[in-house]
Amino acid sequence: TKMCNFRCDYCYEDFACEIITKEKEKALLSFVEKYVDDNDIEYINISWFGGEPLLNMNMINSFMNSLRNKYSATDIQIASSITTNGYLLSNKNIDILLSNNVNLFQITIDGDEKNHNRYRKLKNGGKTFSKIISNLRELSLKENENFNVIVRTNFTSDMLGRMDNYYSDLRDLLNDERFSMLFHTVVDFEDMSHKVSDLDILEEIKRAINFGIRIAPVTEYLKPDANICYARQENRFVVDSNLNVSKCTVCNSSFSVIGKIESDGTFIRNDNFNLWSGARVSDKCLDCSSYNICAGGFCPLYYLRKSDARCMKFHEDYKKEELLKVADLQNAFDVYIHL
Repeated sequence: TKMCNFRCDYCYEDFACEIITKEKEKALLSFVEKYVDDNDIEYINISWFGGEPLLNMNMINSFMNSLRNKYSATDIQIASSITTNGYLLSNKNIDILLSNNVNLFQITIDGDEKNHNRYRKLKNGGKTFSKIISNLRELSLKENENFNVIVRTNFTSDMLGRMDNYYSDLRDLLNDERFSMLFHTVVDFEDMSHKVSDLDILEEIKRAINFGIRIAPVTEYLKPDANICYARQENRFVVDSNLNVSKCTVCNSSFSVIGKIESDGTFIRNDNFNLWSGARVSDKCLDCSSYNICAGGFCPLYYLRKSDARCMKFHEDYKKEELLKVADLQNAFDVYIHL
């Protein structure tokens, strides 16, 4: 669904009052089945997104049940994750998700209670921090369940260096090795700008590590599969509540839509289909030491809007050096040699 129970200050969604209905669910299942059969797919990953996906919990439960039943006697593997604000992550919903192999959660908390409630409030203006923290503590009590939670924090400049209370709030929760944190800048997706730099984020990661906070491994930023945008990948599709198919979750422009799923599951491509494939190389890429990592594919949307390749995070050598220093704090290496 595109609907949401939050109204976050920096959100780019349009909150259309639409859900994937039972009829659309059947069409979506048919699309998956056709695509799996036609392309010899061995691994299916369903990522639940929104709006707030838990507002359409019945559809998640029904769809995952149908998918698992369809492929239970095959070698096809099914995994699933969810990006949720966490407010509706009740015990009942948690149990339904885990029973359906939805076991990777990304939940955004933007700082301590005061700061979070300023940026991430309910549709009616109400506070959300304490409810989310309570839900996460309930989730952590499920000691025998196999899941992972990424607590994402989006940084504005006024948050940098002022997060000690926040880290104190989360430190006991993060004693659970299934929980880790991920830091990002707040991005204006209209002009792709952000006021907090990648080096600012590294400095904040250092502060968090020194506070005893578990941060997702920063070495992920140097892996090719983390720097070639999912929108470039052939077998990745974003499907909205009207069964329009696009490639990018943060773009609401018309050129994002590459086709539509018909009622029988047939995928009808449009003229935008090939816009998102292939490298987006600019002159600056030719001598870049990181070209072999991102191949000009870090952000197709940036190129489509600015006709210029967007550089991957930490592409300069001195930034890589700073990142590796942070990785050393995370005990990512047995030996760290600075040449």
